[in-house]
Amino acid sequence: MFPVLMKFYSSDPPSNKQLIQELLGRFGSLASGPNEAYWLAHEIKSVILNDPTLAVEVYKRTFAHKETSEEKTSLGGSIVMPLISTRRQDFSSALYGLEMGFQTFLERAPVEAAIAAVESVNGEARPRTPHHRQGG
Repeated sequence: MFPVLMKFYSSDPPSNKQLIQELLGRFGSLASGPNEAYWLAHEIKSVILNDPTLAVEVYKRTFAHKETSEEKTSLGGSIVMPLISTRRQDFSSALYGLEMGFQTFLERAPVEAAIAAVESVNGEARPRTPHHRQGG
């Protein structure tokens, strides 16, 4: 359902912004689905086009999060040949998706893209310990 909502982002920006902020807030929690970050990254162009400032937050918070869970997840729905991944691997594919969407960010909102790049690098560079707090 998330991809459909993002396709029509402009029809209800406040609700879609709230949905995205809720997804970002669940990173690392048991309430988070294993593919949420992937779908958010997959639909980042819609966020960029409709709310570049929110896109900065998506890049910042996604790159600052370190997913360490090795919980098994399913890739696809094949019964014949099931493919298995982990939450950590799924999150890595989300980071790749954001990297692929960055060119659109640079073209559509270069100032916000530059901010997102700096924030992403800062997030990646911060030491991640169990006691590390976002923004602290």
